[in-house]
Order: sequence, then C-alpha cells, then structure tokens
Amino acid sequence: INRLLTTEDYGLYSIYGSWNSIFSIFATLNLAAGYVSVGLSNSDDIEKRNKLVSAIQGLSTIISSVFFVIFLVFNKWFVSFTTLPFIVLLFMFGSYIFSNSFSLLITKDKFNGKYIRMLIFTIALSILSPLATILILKFVPTSKDISRILTPIVVSLCFGITCYVLNFVKGKTFFDKNIWKY
Repeated sequence: INRLLTTEDYGLYSIYGSWNSIFSIFATLNLAAGYVSVGLSNSDDIEKRNKLVSAIQGLSTIISSVFFVIFLVFNKWFVSFTTLPFIVLLFMFGSYIFSNSFSLLITKDKFNGKYIRMLIFTIALSILSPLATILILKFVPTSKDISRILTPIVVSLCFGITCYVLNFVKGKTFFDKNIWKY
C-alpha cells in the first residue's frame, strides 16, 4: 500500500503512526490488554463477563472522551506540535473512544469460547482496511497522505462502533464502582 505514496506522503503517514502510538497509550490506557483478561479469567459466569467488559468500556469511553475534549480545546497546539493536519488529529483522537471496543469484544469472545465472531470480525477487518485503502489511493488523485491515514481509521471506526454497541447491549453497564476501582 505504501508504494502508492510519494516520499512526502509516506513521511506524513510515518509521523502519524508515531504520534498515534504515543497518544493511544494515554487516551485508552490500554485497558483491554491486561486488566480485562485478568477479570474475565476470575469468572465463568457469562453475565458477569459481559458486565465487566461493558463497565471497562464505560471507563475507557470517559478517559478517551476527556482526551478528545482536551484535543478540541487545544487543537491548534496539537496541530503545531505534531505537524499533523487537524482532520487527521480529529479522527485519531475521536477513534480512541471506540478503539478498545473491538479488543474488548474479541477478548471476551476468546474467554467465552466463541471463536466464530472473533474470526469473522478479524478477517473482515484485515481484508476491508487494506482493500479500502488501496481503492481510495488508486481512485482519489489528491491528498493521498490524508487518505492513507483516514481510510483505515474509518474502517476501524465502523467495526469499533459495532463492537461498542454490542458490548453495551450485552453488558448493560456503563459504571460499576467495584469494577472501576479494581
């Protein structure tokens, strides 16, 4: 995919990748990585697992939303500091709200022994993201650098929002003091 970019376009994509790696740590706290696995392994009750995932998603939503608001308030500073365009930063910070949802759902499905949805979602995302990016880069003659960055974000957002809704529908919990303080 990157061969379709000029050196300058690839440079912006690389800068985005670096800043995304740094900001995502703070904006998501990587809650889906370890904390949820430990919590899920402590219970065999599917309802409790759904509630745990839903509550962690609620906490993740608040943390990511705070970072999104901070970005909106100080967007000129972020644009200047990172040298990334506003639209890229807007999508990057906005996507953090939904980025943990996919990981949370997949982790829960692994613990529940439900591999079909996990497999379907992972394969679909693995195919659609590069395919959409290639098509956009081939047929949109301008702003290839921005298109290279935003297309995978938009595809991931579609999956993230779907998982976000599924997690809350199943868990029916946004806040649980015991889970959040754990």
